[in-house]
Amino acid sequence: MQMGDAASEGSLATLSHLLEQTATTYVRCQFIDYLGLGRGREVSAEYLQRYSERGVAMAPVNYTWDIEDHDYDRRYGPEAGDVFLVADPSSFVALPYLKGNGHVFCDVITADGSPWPGCTRQLLKRIVAQAEQNLGVASMGFEQEGFLLKKDADGFRPATGFRHHTSDLFDVHQAFMSELLDVLQQLGTPVEKFNVEDGNGQIELDVKPGPPLVAAEQYFRLKQAFRFVARQHGFVGGFMPKPFDNISGSGLHLHLSLHDSTGSPIFGDAGTGDRDGLAERARHFIGGLLAHAPALVALGCPSVNSYKRLRPGLFAPTHAAFGIGNRSAMIRVLRTRTGSGADPGQRIELRAADGTCNPHLLAAAVLVAGLDGVARAVDPGASIAADIGNLPAATLATAGIRQLPVNLSEALDGLEADATFRDAFGTEIIAGFLRVKRLEWSKYNAHVSDWEYARYADAF
Repeated sequence: MQMGDAASEGSLATLSHLLEQTATTYVRCQFIDYLGLGRGREVSAEYLQRYSERGVAMAPVNYTWDIEDHDYDRRYGPEAGDVFLVADPSSFVALPYLKGNGHVFCDVITADGSPWPGCTRQLLKRIVAQAEQNLGVASMGFEQEGFLLKKDADGFRPATGFRHHTSDLFDVHQAFMSELLDVLQQLGTPVEKFNVEDGNGQIELDVKPGPPLVAAEQYFRLKQAFRFVARQHGFVGGFMPKPFDNISGSGLHLHLSLHDSTGSPIFGDAGTGDRDGLAERARHFIGGLLAHAPALVALGCPSVNSYKRLRPGLFAPTHAAFGIGNRSAMIRVLRTRTGSGADPGQRIELRAADGTCNPHLLAAAVLVAGLDGVARAVDPGASIAADIGNLPAATLATAGIRQLPVNLSEALDGLEADATFRDAFGTEIIAGFLRVKRLEWSKYNAHVSDWEYARYADAF
């Protein structure tokens, strides 16, 4: 069942019908926190219906835990009372891998009924409404790479060793792949394409595009399903951006198109004479993405490990630039085969993100940056056809192309300095995100690694 199909009104009657129709006894009521983790409470179907308007009470501290669940925002200590998780019936699905259980995404509401300012789901809904009013209707598609891993006494290793874009992995592990695709279909998360991305157990899964909120939450369920089904088959399914030194990392590529009220695309326009076949608004939208690159990278690549993937030679972006079909660019404009249909330039791809992000924040960030670019008519400069990460520094400087942040701390500085994001996201979300992520960076820097022991312990 596609999210939003059966419950367009979002009513209690619709929710009750869905619960009865799917024989659901318990419901997992969740939000996505600043870390990108699903948290919440599991309640009986009867309880959820009884308190559907009020919501499920929960301590707000649960939105603010750090990466180790040790530290939290002291403003939300034991004296802080409750916020309430109000289920969105249109997001309900029965969990095919947990009989009698369902899942629903929730908006976080305060005791007086107003939106809690730290709720990233409501942020995305608000930004989508602004985009529709000021520019057009957005459609997003999430394309995620992830590894099948094995864990033993020596740690993690790739589960397989098959070659790029061959089908051997799916043939050998057909039970895993068949169950995964079946589970995703039942979750209303249709996969349009999949392939072996790297020869070492890395799989790419492309979710069917849709409205930003629906697409973000389908993507989140894809990750949860991948991890669950992998466990059932003796694997670890993971979206760590760079699990191995010598193997390409796992990225998240966010595809975006925009249409006007008649359904006509507003990005591509072959009649403008633009050298890249882009409409003026498309160029300015891309200009906004590049202008806000540090903030976008902070929200799209929010882990310490993320920046080990953003290096030259790994088909990952290293600089704030765009290109036509160029996979080394932060923003890739997609093109189709000549004579095979309408000229594209109607879809762009953000390549500076990974599976450790909160998809609500990422989707909202892309729209905020793009809208600002259109509002200020930001020129993105010339499209780049070369492998950007391997261009000489002098060439990049002449073209005015900035390097992306090289670590999490640098990216967080960029987000903190970005007034546009602070105004659009609100103080609560920006401060909350920065707090948990600066803690993560601090703990990483305090950790003494095996690499350090090997080089320093017996050398000095």
